[in-house]
This record gives sequence, structure tokens and C-alpha cells, in this order.
Amino acid sequence: MRMTKKFPQYALVYSDAVRLDRDDDGRLTAWRYVPEKDTFEVDNRFISSVQCAKYNDEIHIVSEDEFARYVALRRLEQEARQFAFEAHGTQRYGKEPYRVHLEEVAKFASYSSFNYTRQAVAYLHDVLEDCTQVTANDIRMRFGEEICRLVVALTRQPNTSVAQYFQQIRAAGPDAVAVKL
Repeated sequence: MRMTKKFPQYALVYSDAVRLDRDDDGRLTAWRYVPEKDTFEVDNRFISSVQCAKYNDEIHIVSEDEFARYVALRRLEQEARQFAFEAHGTQRYGKEPYRVHLEEVAKFASYSSFNYTRQAVAYLHDVLEDCTQVTANDIRMRFGEEICRLVVALTRQPNTSVAQYFQQIRAAGPDAVAVKL
């Protein structure tokens, strides 16, 4: 007896979230999550990518709950990115807009081990120091206790020595270390 795949299927392909489904005519359709728009768009290029990735173990078929968690984390990262960009406004980092620095920190933080909490923290790491209108409570209410804890740990307080600051970062754990050290 031949087993048929049940649809929809949820997959993580490289860094994309893809929902695979069959249309009314039985054709496979791929819906890619677009975090910048917080929506799914048909992107049938992923059908061949999914077929190729299966052979290279670069696709992970996941449950609907795991898929929803992944999408929620992507949303969190995008919200942190947008929040940080708006909070820093027209600030500059050297000659560049501050957003360039934030993108570089997020990229660097992803090298050791990619996770969306770390990415959110990478975008938010300077808001408490540089954006006087933002408080730790604002971060806690919007992004949760863990992200707030990490952002606070990455915030150097006045009269704190460099050695104390580095110790504070190390004590906060690997996500803080990956962002700042």
C-alpha cells in the first residue's frame, strides 16, 4: 500500500519558513513566510529548493506547532529590529547611519550559533545606553523578561569599569557574549 503525504507540510529550508500545500488540482504550492511583511507569499521556487534540500539534509520538516514557534520568533526579531531602528532614529555610528552598526552586530552575533532571541538582543543592545526615551521596562513589556535581562546586561552603567562590564556580560551567558564580545 502506497503512503501519501499529508498536507499541509511545514518546513524550514535554510533560514526560510515554508508551508507546502496542494491546490485544488493537486499541484504542490509553496508559501514562504516574509517576516518584513508578516505574511505568507506564494513562492514556488521553493518546490525545487525543497526537493534539492531533502537530499542534502538542509530541510527540516517540522510540526505545525514548531512552525508557529519559528514564525513567532521571526516576528520577534523583526519587531526588535524595527524598534531599535526607530529608537536610534537619525543617530550615526561614525559616518554611517546607526542601523548599519546594528545590522553588523546582528550578523556577527549569528556566526557562532543562530537563534532569533540572540538576533533580537543584537538589535536592541544599545537602546538603553543611547536612547534615553527607552527604559528597561519598555523592553520587558514589549519583548519579554529574557530579552530584557540580556539587554540590561549589555548596558554599561556609569562608573562601571571595563573589567566589571565584561564580567557582567559573561555572567549573562552565551547570547550576551555573542552580541558584545
